Amino acid sequence: MTFGHDNFNWTPVTFGSEGKVKQQPTKTFRSVANPLWKPFMPSTWKWMRTSGTPNIFNYQNNTGETTTVSFKLPNWMRNYLRDSNGAVFPTDATGTTTVKMVAGDTFSLGGRKTVTMPDAEGGSAATTFPTLSFTQNGIPYKLDWNAFSNERKIAEGGNGQDWGYPSEGQPTLGKASMYDSTIALSWNRILSPWWWLLLIGAALFGWKKYRQD
Repeated sequence: MTFGHDNFNWTPVTFGSEGKVKQQPTKTFRSVANPLWKPFMPSTWKWMRTSGTPNIFNYQNNTGETTTVSFKLPNWMRNYLRDSNGAVFPTDATGTTTVKMVAGDTFSLGGRKTVTMPDAEGGSAATTFPTLSFTQNGIPYKLDWNAFSNERKIAEGGNGQDWGYPSEGQPTLGKASMYDSTIALSWNRILSPWWWLLLIGAALFGWKKYRQD
């Protein structure tokens, strides 16, 4: 059995004003037309870095397979995982978000989005957050940081949710940001039954040809 991954260039899902943001050069991981060739599916990803370049992961699901990826966002963040109409992507009772991808669906995280957050004491601060976007059955969803900045405020010392102004042991990217963060990812890849039928057919053909020789 052979395992590995294949790389393709792909631009993460964007809509609204994010389409104007210049994307960093990156790679997309996806499986090739071989059911025994496993794509790269990390169990953890440092999706927010307060220094260096963004750590972007892109995945594109292939034909003939269904892939799910599950993760837990902080409670304060879940309500901002939305489609272009503002509908919130569902989360189960344990706080787990599960994305089910079919052929052509995509998953991306680790980019950066900077928004202007109003300060509770007056004024405002440019604040950077990590990006997360995906499609499910072709419908795009993403963390909507523009909506977040319209509904929330930043405050000096108000860093209990792991974002805000810098504090001791918690550096930020620029004036304010989410702090360094790693997200856990749980993957499940299921191949279509016709893949196995093709493999069985190929094995039988090879065995028959071997017997004839």
